[in-house]
Amino acid sequence: MPSWRLHAKWGDLVIGFHSKEIDEVIDRRESHDAGRYEIDVLKTQLATVSSRFGVKGELYYVLHHILDRFEDRLESEVTKLIEDVVYGDYDIRDRLGDWLFSLPHILKGLLSGEGLGAIMTYERSRKLAQELINSIIERKLVYTLAHDIIVENSFKEKILRNIEMSLTWRARSHDDFNRKLSKARESINELAQLLLDPNFIERSISESRVRKLYEEVKNLMDKINERLDS
Repeated sequence: MPSWRLHAKWGDLVIGFHSKEIDEVIDRRESHDAGRYEIDVLKTQLATVSSRFGVKGELYYVLHHILDRFEDRLESEVTKLIEDVVYGDYDIRDRLGDWLFSLPHILKGLLSGEGLGAIMTYERSRKLAQELINSIIERKLVYTLAHDIIVENSFKEKILRNIEMSLTWRARSHDDFNRKLSKARESINELAQLLLDPNFIERSISESRVRKLYEEVKNLMDKINERLDS
């Protein structure tokens, strides 16, 4: 999960408020994240937070869960991206267009399915989650958020552990293992820096969309030509 330092930073950025007390309510060992899975716990905790801190406290409570779940999704997505770069021997810059385009959709996806659990089944917390996620996307903060999560040492270590597990059966030799693991580490650091470059992000997404459109048009023309030939 993201550090409390990161939670506090994003609480201040998105809401103008953070509370260590709320972080402790959510993350205490005996009921860690229970409000995300049990509706009765969610209602009780949200009511307690509201009575102490008002609407900002409620928003911060829900934002904490959003950041936790976005990190979970990022772990999966970054692992797949780094594996693609490492095993395909690519430059990470060449693989980022579609991935960058998908980030806002990954965050938005938390509002459906199992993403936020009980938070999306309780009307009050559901509205707060929608408000927060829409705000992050509309203010174009999703890439900065991804950066802040990725640069945390605990997140990097999780990605590298995932890559190491994959390399134990895919690496051709000990030297190949070390070389690919080193490239994975470098690629994670480069990814984090690129997420702070809005010009690169815009250019990569634009180039990716143009390639997709070209491929779609080409496939359509190929089908038309096949029918004409027959």
